[in-house]
Amino acid sequence: VYGFPVNQLFDMLLEIRDQYSETLLKKWAGVFRNILDSDNYSPIPVTSEETYKKVVGQFPFQDTELEKHPFPKKFPFSEFVPKVYNQIKEFIYACLKFSEDLHLSSTEVDDMIRKSTNLLLTRTLSNSLQNVIKRKNIGLTEIIINTTHLEKSCKYLEEFITNITNVLPETVHTTKLYGTTTFK
Repeated sequence: VYGFPVNQLFDMLLEIRDQYSETLLKKWAGVFRNILDSDNYSPIPVTSEETYKKVVGQFPFQDTELEKHPFPKKFPFSEFVPKVYNQIKEFIYACLKFSEDLHLSSTEVDDMIRKSTNLLLTRTLSNSLQNVIKRKNIGLTEIIINTTHLEKSCKYLEEFITNITNVLPETVHTTKLYGTTTFK
């Protein structure tokens, strides 16, 4: 309003945003490590409809064959899958929260969230999974099953980001999530 240039201030805020993203990545590295360390890598047993709905509410999973089976039944993945999925969503919310007062366009916010989420998937979560694979006491088959389900959930994460930023995926500058290649 007074005619003073504020571009340097906005540049500094964007630099702080990048540093904040790095801080979030470090925090979530610990979160993922705790989840992966505490998991038993066994399929989730379900004894009631209520428990089944709770797991499906935490993680986008659809299997008509499993739904037909009587209780008790088991999900094909372990508890780390819905926990990691929910933590990725929490990370996305944390990125969004920081960008609220930066006066960025919705496409800039969307791009920032997608880039940060890509770093979370390709670097932070990938490193955590590699550390688990290096352990001798955990079978590779269990990890492959879990990561396959996380890979399938990436489309839901993209939809989640689209819903909170209101930027359509068909937009020219929309960054795609690299989670599918990371999990492969």
